[in-house]
Amino acid sequence: MEIPFCYGKIVKDKDYTDRVEDERHLYNNFLALTNTTIISPRRWGKSSLVNRALELLGQTRGEYLTVKLDAFNLKTADDFLENYARCIGSAFTSHDELIEFLKTSLPRVNADLVIGAGPAKLTLHMERQETKDSASDILDLPQRLAEKKGKKVIVCIDEFQVVAEYQDSLAFQRMLRSRWQTHDKVAYCLFGSKFNLMNELVGKPKMPLYKFGDMFYLKKIATNDWIDYITERFEDTGKSISVPAAAHLVGLVKNHSYYVQQLAQLAWFRTERGCDETVVDEAFENLMNQLEMLFTQTMEELTPTQAEYLRAVCDGVTKWNSVDTLKKYRMGTAANVKNLKAALEKKEIITSMPDSIEIQDPIFETWLRTIYY
Repeated sequence: MEIPFCYGKIVKDKDYTDRVEDERHLYNNFLALTNTTIISPRRWGKSSLVNRALELLGQTRGEYLTVKLDAFNLKTADDFLENYARCIGSAFTSHDELIEFLKTSLPRVNADLVIGAGPAKLTLHMERQETKDSASDILDLPQRLAEKKGKKVIVCIDEFQVVAEYQDSLAFQRMLRSRWQTHDKVAYCLFGSKFNLMNELVGKPKMPLYKFGDMFYLKKIATNDWIDYITERFEDTGKSISVPAAAHLVGLVKNHSYYVQQLAQLAWFRTERGCDETVVDEAFENLMNQLEMLFTQTMEELTPTQAEYLRAVCDGVTKWNSVDTLKKYRMGTAANVKNLKAALEKKEIITSMPDSIEIQDPIFETWLRTIYY
């Protein structure tokens, strides 16, 4: 029997739910060649949304090329540039055309082409000085590709926040902007799994990439949409789940896309014919137990005052600098509270919202409330 819920990878087809307005928003940005930065906490479905919009673009428009780069393991600017060039080179299926493109676009780079079955495989051997000398040329490759092919190019870079960790990061970011903003046949879509860092990169006036196009803050999928999706997926496999149970499931994980799919799958596994709230609670308890070791490790890596700050978040504290708050949670001075908040944001444990501070992982929050504290 087909397992009806999918998580931990890009979801497609029946596993993809809602975000109709979001995909239309992103699709229209692609059509208009509007640079877009997608910002949301991890596991909210950014990659799936980008993939969906690109699929829609491919189905309706033939004049666009797509370049995808996952920057997760690219630890230096040199790594970024080499892999960036390699991904753009993969847009060519003709070996001769690719060689000609590289010779004219990167005249100072020694590029080796491995020819075998299937598309050309590009390996770049770049000395440090070559990379430095050719950085601007490499960053201009999407524009050159668009001109060469007579098409428009969409460049999607996942885990983009890694550039913040590079040596001379600000200089590298300034170089990115100085080259990318001149490209009139290319749109850049930047996204990553660290909400606070991505927000810092493009949302702070002091940063080189400040407001680099449309800042697209992804919202959670609405409860009613999740209920429709969950009940339909149960029915597709000959099982059922009550509407109250589906709503309860969504509420337990605060509409978190990854966890809704995971918890729904666990509840589905426990269901022979009909799923009620008791089954959902059992599945949730099981999931929290699975994650307890990870949560415990997270807490062990925090300082005592950081742990107290999290306890205050769980308690719904709003008056952070009051004498009573500082005394009750033993956080020292008001200045120290600010430092604690910054440290936990850097660890991507909390996120500052307009009117509150939230713990990013909803199951971690429940574990803190019901077990740890």
